[in-house]
Amino acid sequence: STLSGADAIAYFGMGSHRNPKERHLSTETQDIRSFYKKLSQIRSIEKAFDETEQLSIPELIKRIITYSAVATQLNLNENELPSVEIPDTFRDLNRLADKRWTGWFQGDGDKIGAFLTNNTTPDTEAETLERFSEAMLKWGEESLKPSVKDGLGRVIYAGGDDFLGVFYRDPPQELTAQECLDWFYKFPEVWCKHGYAKDITVSVGFVWAAPGVPQRDVLQHCREAEKSAKNQGRNRLTIRILFNGGNWMEWVCPWWFLPDVLTSYKDRSQGKKWTHIYNDVAMLEARHAFEGDQSEVALALFEVYFGSTNRITLEQHLWDFDDKTGILGNLKKDVHQSLNEWVINLAKVGFHLHSPCSSEVNIPSTYV
Repeated sequence: STLSGADAIAYFGMGSHRNPKERHLSTETQDIRSFYKKLSQIRSIEKAFDETEQLSIPELIKRIITYSAVATQLNLNENELPSVEIPDTFRDLNRLADKRWTGWFQGDGDKIGAFLTNNTTPDTEAETLERFSEAMLKWGEESLKPSVKDGLGRVIYAGGDDFLGVFYRDPPQELTAQECLDWFYKFPEVWCKHGYAKDITVSVGFVWAAPGVPQRDVLQHCREAEKSAKNQGRNRLTIRILFNGGNWMEWVCPWWFLPDVLTSYKDRSQGKKWTHIYNDVAMLEARHAFEGDQSEVALALFEVYFGSTNRITLEQHLWDFDDKTGILGNLKKDVHQSLNEWVINLAKVGFHLHSPCSSEVNIPSTYV
């Protein structure tokens, strides 16, 4: 759906009698509330909806297509359904009571349409598409879902090459952002298991969300983070920090460089305190050190905290080259600005990922 804002909320009759010149938002709001209240009361799917929700058309379809009552009406076979976990309750995802942060991720295969077009003929199109769909559905069920078991979270939706999941943990032990990062370090291995990884890459948006952010907003940020990964070159991960007030920051990195960067961080005392680089960036920004037609300050700062080897890699692989995904993605005119922003965002996102998440994080003013 290309709709946005209030127009994007799906409800019965949304397009049958709407006249832009005679719109009454109060009436539409009543219709929306009535629709979701009725959905929440349908016995066969009552656990799928809350009467306060307001879903887009794609979200609504993904939610209801997994229920037998709906599949029966559409004459869908079991092997045609997307892989979706339907738990008895979603109460364990309620993050408000104990102020738990959670990690949400949404991913999608890159240029699937182009791949299928280039590898099919009119005679083989149906067979190729069926074989690809079966492989991806099997991957979601047998590879993706098991990878987030054992108390780390669950996959909510795996409809082939697109998927949605959440990292969380029941009290008393808190989930850490580092546990989520450890999963993403291994994700390329999981992606390879469907058999098409040589031809198809994947872009993922990961949102580390504060407990007070409405779930609808979190999901919207997941979509935006995934889109950001695609817009900045594909075949990479966007890490977005989402705060209670709605503010956010993000950093984007290709899969092949992700663990090398984040695991190599060392502060000036050879420790792991990201406050050091965070404060350095704040001081340098205040002095306008990143401005102008240069990126030497950013590169020098990167070398101090991530090592000379990673600096060489960064300088040599800024842009896409042959089969290597560039760190900054596709070639841009202002290389210095792009590189400066990449290092600045790395420092800020890395700091918040490694800060205590039991309460709202305050911006530090001194080294700790």
